[in-house]
Amino acid sequence: MTFGERLRTARKSKKLTQKELASKIGAAHNSISNWENDQNSPDPDMIQHLCWALDVQPNYFFSDEEPLRPNM
Repeated sequence: MTFGERLRTARKSKKLTQKELASKIGAAHNSISNWENDQNSPDPDMIQHLCWALDVQPNYFFSDEEPLRPNM
């Protein structure tokens, strides 16, 4: 599972739109789309904001194991 796939899964599990998530973390909504489509990656500070907004640990995004679901 790619970073983008994990991000999309976590966002949808929190029932957030891309625009809502972007607003929560101070990013442009097209940034969320680009990240979910693996067109580019967020910087480390933005990853921390994503973790806080989605209630996941950083390892969720980078683990080699298939996640069952994000921490909720």
